[in-house]
Amino acid sequence: MRFAPIWTERLLIRPMQPEDAVGLADRRSDPRVARFQNWLVPFPLEQAEDVVSEVIAMRGPANDEWWMASVVDQDTGQVIGDLAVHMTWGMRSAEIGYTLDARHWGGGYATEAVGALVEYLFSDPRPTR
Repeated sequence: MRFAPIWTERLLIRPMQPEDAVGLADRRSDPRVARFQNWLVPFPLEQAEDVVSEVIAMRGPANDEWWMASVVDQDTGQVIGDLAVHMTWGMRSAEIGYTLDARHWGGGYATEAVGALVEYLFSDPRPTR
C-alpha cells in the first residue's frame, strides 16, 4: 500500500524522510518518552537511521510489518512525533502506536493523528485475501 500524506486541522502525517532520523533518535532518547516503550535509552542515531531507512524502503503500510510515518506540525514544519502501524489479517486489522516529543504532550496531537490514520487506513477498499 503506497502511503499518501494526510492533512488534518493542525498536522501533516507523511512518509518518513532520511532527515527524520535525528528527531527520532532524540525522541527515543528522552527517558519520559521511552518509559513505557521497548527500546533502550539512549537511542543511537545510527539505529534511528537504520529504522528510517527500512521504513522508507517499505513505501507504506504492509501486511504483517511495522511501518512508521512522521507527524509534522503544519504551523512550524517541525516533526513532533511519529505513528507506527502494524497491519494484519490481510490489511483488515491495525495495531497503532505513537511517539510524540514530550513538549507536545497534552495538546490532543496523538488523538488527531491516530484518528486521521485510522480513517485513511480503512477508507480505501482492499482485497480481503
